Amino acid sequence: WAGPPEAIGRCSDIYLLGAILYEILAGHPPHAFANPSGCDHETVFQIIDSVLRPNQIVPTDVKGELMDIAMAAMQTQPEFRYQSVHEFQFAIRTYERHEKSRNLASHADEVVLGNVTEGYLDYQTACGLYEDALRNWPTNKNAEEGLFYTQLKYAELAYKRGDFDLGLQMVGSRRAKEFVALRDKLTKGKTRRGRQKFLTNVAIAASVIAVSGGAAGISWFGYQTKIALTELEQKNGDLKKVEQDMELALKAKNDAEWASQAAATRIADAERLAANAEKQLSAANMLAFAAEIKRKDAEAKTLEAEMKRIAAEKFAGDSGTNEMEPGAVIEPSLDRDSTALVNSSILREFLHSQSR
Repeated sequence: WAGPPEAIGRCSDIYLLGAILYEILAGHPPHAFANPSGCDHETVFQIIDSVLRPNQIVPTDVKGELMDIAMAAMQTQPEFRYQSVHEFQFAIRTYERHEKSRNLASHADEVVLGNVTEGYLDYQTACGLYEDALRNWPTNKNAEEGLFYTQLKYAELAYKRGDFDLGLQMVGSRRAKEFVALRDKLTKGKTRRGRQKFLTNVAIAASVIAVSGGAAGISWFGYQTKIALTELEQKNGDLKKVEQDMELALKAKNDAEWASQAAATRIADAERLAANAEKQLSAANMLAFAAEIKRKDAEAKTLEAEMKRIAAEKFAGDSGTNEMEPGAVIEPSLDRDSTALVNSSILREFLHSQSR
């Protein structure tokens, strides 16, 4: 049921690492099996196979970046998992780097939930925290969603209170349908207020003319009309300037986010290169160790041959003219235990060098 033995390898280790992480987060193993009590071996294997082959993972309410890492490591197809332990470790380290951003977004969530009185100050604080969270981690989904919701509620509150300029500043140039609809309401509200003020001034002027009936009243009416028109034009100009400033600010923010993402990518690439270099160095050390073993083995064989030659010469000198019988073997003084001792000495030297 576990598949062919040759299929077990690095991808299996990655899967097990994901399963361990899943159990730490969820509090239970990723697989659930039927009770095998009273079943024979074949039935037990069938129970295991029915769960493992389709990779049935127990659903969990635990969400977040760490659980995403665990699920990625337990993908059914090996090619969709992390391709090495270094990649898995890199994902964990990336999660750790995002800790500050998550904390800021969590604090902002608490501020928004605690803003039962709907005050401007709490919304301003939450927006600042979400923006800081995004500066630390530009792809923090929770911070993105929180900032979207908070700015929308902030602008809606400004509309309710008649602070149309503040609401328009908060809406900015966002293109989401909720913000587009609210921007239209704020703009209409501001225009309507301008008309009302103008009409109020006109009514006052008309009353003055009716009472005074003279040129002074007409002059005052013209003066007040001019003031109202000037104020209306000025406000329209201020609104355009605010919109332009918001567009420039949004562009600067997008540029900063792009630069932050590019920097994060460069850091990730550098860490991958360092991990690959570490693997290559480890492989080179193993090759050097194997070469040293071979060299020492060759030296031992050379020494063994030399000992045979010396023993043969000594035997020939001691026996005078006697010749060695055909097939006679002279045992060397350097036996297999001595060769093993040489090799174990090399192994100790290698392990000592690695520990430094």
